[in-house]
Amino acid sequence: MLAIMVPLCLMALKPGRADEEWYPVPRPQIHGNKAMFRVAHAINPRFSHMSKAQLAIVLAEARQVAKDHFGIEIIFGQPEQIGISELFALRPSLADEDLLQWVYDFKGDSGKRHLLVADLLERLRANNAQLAEIYAFAAPHLIAPLASDNAEGFAEALTDTLLRRLYVWRVLPAIDRRAVIDDTVYNEWAFWDTLAHGALPYDIVITNQLVASAEYYGMDVHSALRGGISVGTTSYSRDGPFHTYAFLSTFPFANDYVPIVKLRGGKRYGEEEAARLAGAYLAHEIGHVLLHLGHPFNQSACVMNPAQLLDFRTWRDNLDAARCPLGSSAEMVPGAAKLTYNASWIVR
Repeated sequence: MLAIMVPLCLMALKPGRADEEWYPVPRPQIHGNKAMFRVAHAINPRFSHMSKAQLAIVLAEARQVAKDHFGIEIIFGQPEQIGISELFALRPSLADEDLLQWVYDFKGDSGKRHLLVADLLERLRANNAQLAEIYAFAAPHLIAPLASDNAEGFAEALTDTLLRRLYVWRVLPAIDRRAVIDDTVYNEWAFWDTLAHGALPYDIVITNQLVASAEYYGMDVHSALRGGISVGTTSYSRDGPFHTYAFLSTFPFANDYVPIVKLRGGKRYGEEEAARLAGAYLAHEIGHVLLHLGHPFNQSACVMNPAQLLDFRTWRDNLDAARCPLGSSAEMVPGAAKLTYNASWIVR
């Protein structure tokens, strides 16, 4: 998740009470252009997952892409395998009922569609200068055309595309023949976003879990067009040395479900290619973690430019560090993404 604006932290866009205090997330100090990450490989047994050999490729590729694009040497600790339920047991249960109020309930069919439209509309209006460019990017991927040729019509069309593509995961089966998205919260982006508000001993979490959902805050154009699928996110970390943590879902790289392949433009990936593409995308998240970079929209040479839909092969083929150095655009200036956190949500 991240496209027009940069909701790197749950509380960055969520309205708060008058008595709540907000603080900026400090940029980490990178000593000697080196950074070490603690890594978890979180596995949901309901889905296929990458092997140790593939995981090694993911990390090697992330190291190389980060070096090429950011000039930083990345050192990864030995990945620790952990079950998805064990991982979520580390997550604080703080104010979960309040958190769920910001999650569109597509499982129980009680979601408030008009709130999704309103959130997307607010974000589109905030980027009014780029609206024509954003629409030109999104138009070919909308399921239905605009009912009205304005920001309101665009927000409605995005919401329609988001929900139609999201609901299919309540029907398609996982390995155990139950729906890919079940009644757990493992698919919910908001719960991943708050994972490190407690005692999370990792800086990077690589998971085979599909993260696909809809929220009344922070939804962006890229995620809406994908049906709420989040490839990765960088969020606040209470204990992490970088003050943030990132997760990367390998589900969109390593699975050939029909909706996934369609979003890839019909492309299928072998095991090695899937791992290399996932590694390059992990470098994208590392750019958020270490440098607080933003998203240079529609600048295909930049690793910080999100992939169109899930077409990772085209995205990777277009990357060119020489054409997109640090500082080459406003979003490629370290600190471009203004991360904040809400102190009242921190668990000690």
